[in-house]
Amino acid sequence: MTIEELSNPVGQYQGKTEEEYLEIIRGLEFRIKEDDLQCKELVLAQSNYRRFFDTIDDLLFVLDLNGIIIQSNDAAKQRLGYSSEELTGNPVSFIYPAELRIVAERILKEVAEGNMEVSTVPLLTKSGDFIPAETNAKPGLWDGKQAIFAVCKDVLKIRQSEEKFATAFHVNPTMMSITRFDDGRFIDVNDIFLKNFGYSRKEVIGRSFKEITSMPEPEIIQDIRRKLLSNISVREMEGKVRSRTGQEFTFLFSADYIYVGNDLCFMVTGIDITLRKHAESDILKARNQAEKANQAKSEFISRMSHELRTPMNSILGFSQLMSMGEVTPAQRKGINHILNSGKHLLSLINEVLDISRIEAGSFSLTPVPVQLEGIIREMTDVISPVAQKRKIKTELENSPSNSLFVFADRLSLKQVLLNLINNAVKYNREGGSVLINTRIVDNASGTDNAVRISVIDTGHGIRPEDIGRLFSPFERIGAENTEIEGSGLGLSLVKKLVTSMKGEVGVASTHGKGSTFWIDLPLAEGVKGSLVNAEKVDGGEIAQNGCSGTVLYFENNISNIELAEEVLRSQRPSVRIISCRHGAKAVSIARECLPDLILLDLSLPDLHGADVLSRLKNDIATNDIPVIIISADVRPDQIKSILKNGASDYLTQPLELTNFLFVIDKYLGNKNR
Repeated sequence: MTIEELSNPVGQYQGKTEEEYLEIIRGLEFRIKEDDLQCKELVLAQSNYRRFFDTIDDLLFVLDLNGIIIQSNDAAKQRLGYSSEELTGNPVSFIYPAELRIVAERILKEVAEGNMEVSTVPLLTKSGDFIPAETNAKPGLWDGKQAIFAVCKDVLKIRQSEEKFATAFHVNPTMMSITRFDDGRFIDVNDIFLKNFGYSRKEVIGRSFKEITSMPEPEIIQDIRRKLLSNISVREMEGKVRSRTGQEFTFLFSADYIYVGNDLCFMVTGIDITLRKHAESDILKARNQAEKANQAKSEFISRMSHELRTPMNSILGFSQLMSMGEVTPAQRKGINHILNSGKHLLSLINEVLDISRIEAGSFSLTPVPVQLEGIIREMTDVISPVAQKRKIKTELENSPSNSLFVFADRLSLKQVLLNLINNAVKYNREGGSVLINTRIVDNASGTDNAVRISVIDTGHGIRPEDIGRLFSPFERIGAENTEIEGSGLGLSLVKKLVTSMKGEVGVASTHGKGSTFWIDLPLAEGVKGSLVNAEKVDGGEIAQNGCSGTVLYFENNISNIELAEEVLRSQRPSVRIISCRHGAKAVSIARECLPDLILLDLSLPDLHGADVLSRLKNDIATNDIPVIIISADVRPDQIKSILKNGASDYLTQPLELTNFLFVIDKYLGNKNR
C-alpha cells in the first residue's frame, strides 16, 4: 500500500466488488498478525539474551566507540557496587583508578582495535577497593550501531580458586601428580607424593616418569595415556611403584584430563594399598596353611580310624565268636563287658571320623526317600536291650505321619536317630519313658512341608543357660557328675548331619521334667510305600546250615585271617578257606583254586584292593567269581566306587559276625541250590 493509497483510503477502494473488499480485509488481517508475531519473538529473544547476559559471572560491558557505557550485567554492578543508572552513560574510565584512567582508555582502545589482547589494569569499586582484573575487548554491533564489548575477569576469584585447589592438592593424603600430556613431564606433585618416594620437589618438577626410574612402570603411564586418548575411564588401575630407596609399593591409580593454563595435562591419583595387599597375601597364606592342616588332619584321622578299626575287628570278632560257644556265666559276663566296651569305643571312632569328614567337606550324602516308621522302629529295636535293662519304655506314637517319606541319607538318618534315642535312654530316669512322634510342619522358609521327628524323654531336663552349649563338640552338660559314658560328640554330629541333609535340629527342655529333641527333614511327597528298602537286621541266634564251598581270602592282618578261619570252622565247617597276604598273586591263585567266593581287603602290602578287584574282573577265568570287600575304610564315596567297579558286596570292619555269615550263606547258599 503506497502513501497515496493511505492518504486517499476511499479512492483506493472505489469500484471494488464485495468479494474484493473481503479479500483486501483478509490480507490486512494476515499482515497485522504476522507483524504482531515478529514483535513477540523479538521481545522473547531480548528477554532470553538479558537473562543470559546477567547470569555470566564475569563483568560484562557494552561501550560505544567513545568508551561510554551503554549496558552492563548484574555481576558488574554487584562487584563494583554501582546501580545501572550510575554506570549507564558514564565513560568506562571512571571504574579505573584516577591515576590509571588515561592508561586504561589507551589500552582499551588498542584492545578494541586488535593491537592488544588483554588489559591487566585493575578496576576500582564504588567503595574504593581494587579488583585485580584481566579485560578482553572486541568490536561488534549493538542495536545496529558500532560498539565495543568488554569482558573483565576477576583475577582475585581465580587466584582464590587456584589457592584452594593448591591447598587441597598438597594436603590430600592421596598421592597426586599433574603431568603434561605431550612429554610426560611433571608440572606439580603433592606433599604425600614426595614423602612416599623420598624426593624433593626440585628433583621431580620438570622431569618425566622415565627420568625418575623408581616411579610407576612406563607401561602403566602409557596405558593411562592410551585410555584417556580413547575416552576410556581410568579408575583403580593396580600397579607397582618403587621409592628412591627401592622399597616397593602397590597403588590403585586413577587419572583424568586437566588444563593448566593452555596446556593439556593429566592428573594421576594413587591410593597406597600395600598394607592391604600384604594382608590379603597373609590371609591367603593362612588359608592355604589351614586347608593343608585340615587336609592333613583329615588324612591323619582317616588313617588312625583305619588303624584303630583293624584291631577292633579282632577284639569284637573273637568276643562274638566266644559268646557263641559254651562259656560259664562269669566268662559270659566278661565277654559282654568286652563287647559293650568295644562297641562304645567303635562308636567314638566313628563319630570322630564323621565329624572330621563333614568339616573337611569330604562327607558325601545320598538323599533318597526314606519311610519313617520302618527306620524309627529299627533304631528303637537296637536300643531296646539297654532300655529294658533300665526299665525304660520306648514307644513310637501311632500317627498317620509315620507312614510318610522324608528325603534323607539313609545311613546318616539312622545315625541321627540312634544318637537321639540312645541319649533319651541314657539320660532318663530309672523306669522312665521315651516317646517318639512325627508330624508335618512348615520349614523355615514357609514354602515347603517338612516332617518333624521328636524324641521326648522324662529325664532330668536341661537348664536354660546350658541349652546353647548342647550342640558344641565335647560338651557333656551335667554328665561329668555321672558315670554315663560318652564323648560329647553325638549331638554335634547330629546337627552337622541334619544340616547336611537340608534339615533343622532343635531342643526344648524343662529342668527337672524332661527334654524334647527334634529334627525337621524335607517331606518326600507322592512317594508310595512300595519304595521302602529296609535293611535286613538279624539279632537272633546264628543258625548252622549245610552250605559248602571254597573261599579265597586276601588279607594282610594275621589276626583278621585267624578270625575268619575260626568263624567258618566253628559255624560253617563245610566251607574251606584259603588265605593270601599279597594282591599281586590274586589272579594266578584264583585261577589255580577257582574259589566260589573271594574275600578281599583293600589295604594289602603290595597292591591296593581296588587294583586287585580290577585284575580279577578283567580276567576271563575269574570275572564271574563274586568278590566281597572286607575293609576298615568306611567312607561312603569309597564304598560306592568299589561297588560300581564290580564288587558284589562291601563289609566294614569290625565285622558283625551275623552279617558276615549272612553274606557267606547268601553267595555259597546260591551255589548249592
